[in-house]
Amino acid sequence: MSATVQKGGLRVVKLGGSLLDWPEFPAQLRAWLARQTPACHAILTGGGGLADVIRVLDRNHALGEAASHKLCIDVLAVTARILSMVLPEARGPLPPHAIERENRSSLVILDLPKLIELDAQRSARPLPASWDVTADSIAARAAVLLGADELVLLKSALPQRAGSLRGYADAGYVDAHFPVCAKSIGRIRLVSLRDADFAEVVYSTSQPHR
Repeated sequence: MSATVQKGGLRVVKLGGSLLDWPEFPAQLRAWLARQTPACHAILTGGGGLADVIRVLDRNHALGEAASHKLCIDVLAVTARILSMVLPEARGPLPPHAIERENRSSLVILDLPKLIELDAQRSARPLPASWDVTADSIAARAAVLLGADELVLLKSALPQRAGSLRGYADAGYVDAHFPVCAKSIGRIRLVSLRDADFAEVVYSTSQPHR
């Protein structure tokens, strides 16, 4: 079981897009959630293969990073709706202001276009419209904007070794902008959802450890 999140706490959870076409992911996600200490869970998901299609189209037709980024945000809105269909017990997609962090049994899917709007309004340096930004960085920005107690990245595997945020980015485990977005987050958990025991690496401002 995870470390205790404070009363009224919030846990932002990013479900990797590579998990969406895995038939077992809804059951595994529910099993993982059942092991967690009580908290309001705000979930978002990556674009998976749908975002990869846009990446290929940009490479082949020079759509441009700004246009491609906007298209990928649209894709994340689609994958959020897909998640709501396969996880009907979750509310949403809902905008950030609708998160009831005091409800420690709440399970909410984040409306990412609304989150991007909030980022543009509140952040001195909003997320750049770049391929350096994926749902990893968006999840980190969500954790910062919402004042989350921790950020959890549910992935298909763990990084090969524990390291720094920049090291994870250089290895391609998270996107290139993630270290910038996540540097003020006190606790980040990297979890292999495909692992039967949900193996994880915990990264804190002190020391990453398995």
